[in-house]
Amino acid sequence: MIVIEIFDRKYLFLLLLYTLQFVPLGFFYGAIPAILGSNGVSFDIIGWVYLLGLLWVFKFIWARYIDNIKLPFFDGHYRSWLMVVQVLLSFCMFICSYFPLTQSFYISLFLIGIINFLSSTQDICVDGLAINSLRRDQLEYANSMQTIGTFIGSLIGLALPLYSYEIYDWSLSLQILSLIVLIPTFFLIFYKEKHKNEAIQRITFKQIYLFMKEKDGFKILLIMIPGYWIVERSFPLIQQLLIKNEWSLIDIVISQNILGSITGILAALIASSIINKFGKNRSYLIFSVFILLDVILMILLEDFIEKKAFVNFVLAYNYFCLGLFMTSYYTFIMSNSSKEYAGTHVNIQHGLLLFVSLLSTKVLFSLVELFSFKTSFMILGLVFVLTSIFIYIKRAKYE
Repeated sequence: MIVIEIFDRKYLFLLLLYTLQFVPLGFFYGAIPAILGSNGVSFDIIGWVYLLGLLWVFKFIWARYIDNIKLPFFDGHYRSWLMVVQVLLSFCMFICSYFPLTQSFYISLFLIGIINFLSSTQDICVDGLAINSLRRDQLEYANSMQTIGTFIGSLIGLALPLYSYEIYDWSLSLQILSLIVLIPTFFLIFYKEKHKNEAIQRITFKQIYLFMKEKDGFKILLIMIPGYWIVERSFPLIQQLLIKNEWSLIDIVISQNILGSITGILAALIASSIINKFGKNRSYLIFSVFILLDVILMILLEDFIEKKAFVNFVLAYNYFCLGLFMTSYYTFIMSNSSKEYAGTHVNIQHGLLLFVSLLSTKVLFSLVELFSFKTSFMILGLVFVLTSIFIYIKRAKYE
C-alpha cells in the first residue's frame, strides 16, 4: 500500500518541492560548519553561527502574512508565493557566490541570513500547500516525502559545496546551487493549486495565542525535543569530531551524508507504515527505543574513531533514527494544524522545537570546547532518558 501511495503524482511533486527546499539548509547547517571547522575556527564560534537558524524559529511571525495575503501575480495562493520566493532565493545564493566565506566572513553571514529567511518562507508555503491539498489520513505519506526530501536536498546542499570547496572553488558550487533551487519554479508553472471554497480568514496574534492554548502546542515541544536533540543536533557534533580526527571533507560527505541518507530514506518509508498502523504517539515510543541505542553508539564513537567500519555503521544508524523521528515529528505537527492557517500553525509548533534545539547546539559546542565530545553526548543521552521516562509515565495524557 505504501509503495502505491508514495508514487502517486501529488506525493512525487511534494518530494520535489521539499527536496529543493532543503538544498539551502544543507548548505547552511552542513557545508558551512564543515568549512569553518576545517579552517581551524573554534567550536564556540561555529556554535554562534548555528544561531542564524533562529530565523526559522520566528517564521510564524511572517507566516500569518503568507496565510492571509494572496499575491496578484500568479494563480494559486501558496503557489504564487512559492514562485516569487524561489526566484529571490536563487538570486541571493548567486550573489553570495561572490563572497567566499573564509575571505568575506561577515558579508557572507549577512547574505546567509537572507538566504535563511527566504528558505524558511519557502518552507511555510510548501507546508501550506501540502496541508491544503491532502486529507488527514494522507499526511503520514506526505511526511515520508518531506523526510526523504530533507535527506536528498540536504545532501545536495552539503555535498556539492564541500566537494567543490576541496576540488574547485566556493563561487562555482554556489552558482550551481542557485540554479538547482530554481527547478521547482518550472514545474509550478504547470501546477494547479486546489482553491479554497471558503474566503480567506485573516489570522491575528490573538488567534495564534489561542491556538497555543487550545491545541496544547507545548505538548509537541515536550514530546519531541529529546529525540530531536539526539538525531538532529548530534549531526554537527559528529561532523566536528570527524574533522578533529583529520577526516577530509570528501570522506565526511561519503560516510556521513551519502551512506547516511540512504538509510534515512529507508527509515522514512518504514516510519509511515508504522505510524499508519500504531498511531502517532505509540509510534514515537517505538522509535524512542531505536534512538536510545543511537545515544549509546554516539557515546562510544570517540573511543572507536579509528575503526572506520564502526564509524560508518554509527553514522548510517544515526540517519536511520533521524528518518524515523522526522516522519513522526512532521506528522505530529501537520495533524495538529488547520487548513485555514496551515503555514502559521505548522511553524508555531516547529519554531518552539527549533528554538530550544538551536540554543542547545550552542551550549553543546561550548561544552565540547570545555570538556569533550563524549561528555556532550552523555549529556544528550541523560536528558533523553529522563524525559522519555516522564513521557512514558504521562503517555495517557498525550493519547
